[in-house]
Amino acid sequence: MSEEPGKEEEKFDFTAEGEGYISLDEARVFAMQTASSVPGNYGRSFRGVAMVFEVESLEETDDFYEVTLSFRPQGNFDGTPGQEQFVVGKEGTISVRQVLASPASKGGGFPVLPVGIGLVVVGAIAAIGVVIALSSSGGDSVPIAAVTASVETDIETKDTSETLAPTNASQPISKPTQISRPTPGAEVGNDKAQFLSQSNPKSCPECNLAGANLARADLTDADLSGANLSGANLTGADLTDADLFGADLTGANLTEATLTGADLSGANLHGVNLTNADLTGVNLHGSDLSGANLTDVTLTGANLFRADLFEANLSGVIGADFAGAKNIPFDDID
Repeated sequence: MSEEPGKEEEKFDFTAEGEGYISLDEARVFAMQTASSVPGNYGRSFRGVAMVFEVESLEETDDFYEVTLSFRPQGNFDGTPGQEQFVVGKEGTISVRQVLASPASKGGGFPVLPVGIGLVVVGAIAAIGVVIALSSSGGDSVPIAAVTASVETDIETKDTSETLAPTNASQPISKPTQISRPTPGAEVGNDKAQFLSQSNPKSCPECNLAGANLARADLTDADLSGANLSGANLTGADLTDADLFGADLTGANLTEATLTGADLSGANLHGVNLTNADLTGVNLHGSDLSGANLTDVTLTGANLFRADLFEANLSGVIGADFAGAKNIPFDDID
């Protein structure tokens, strides 16, 4: 029995020019389904948090659809939503996926204005107290205006150095009070590596630290998720509880480094040197440890599920549980 006109199954708009191409609306649905089922790297604060996605913009070019989504945590959220962009090929594959901005909660900054006003009031009261004390003791008069001006000048300096807006490149350090945090995606050379290890908080997600000298640096609790640390010198560095989710550490030197409790899930550790390093309780889920040197490494309590250990050197490894790991070179295990 023949089907009635207009009742054919609707999948794709097959045309002579683009048979099998998906529509813009199908690309929108595909992007939202992917974002919901496979969350992007939204930062440490939002890892594992269920998100609500909405379409910000849809654009079409000759070969691709560009879908920009806004996203925020489910439920009540008083802040600015993040943005994620998908570039979908018309044949139905994602060519590019990138997080443009993470959600930002309101009220998370330092209360500069109330503190500044409080300091001015305290300074003025202190100045008046000094004048009264000196007057009662017969001392010389004190210029109150000068003292007050000094306090106000100090407050202005604090306001100026509070938080500098991120730019596409790291800003030079001109004064100790003017601390600029490295910008995500910016190139950070060896001259900035020391600054990163001394700054607080230590945050440089997705930064380019390739070849940087961070030997014996204190990077405790540092957020280096998605950062490029390939070839970096991290000998003896302290990376306790650091966030290295998805970081690229190809060929890095982590000899005698401390990574207790660090998150290295999904990280690229191909060819890394971890000799005598402490990886107690480290999350290595899905990481690439192929060709890595793990001689005498402590892996007590480490999560190696789906970690790739192809041609890794496991001589003298301590306390490792290789359950769920891939390509385990058993001949190297003592």
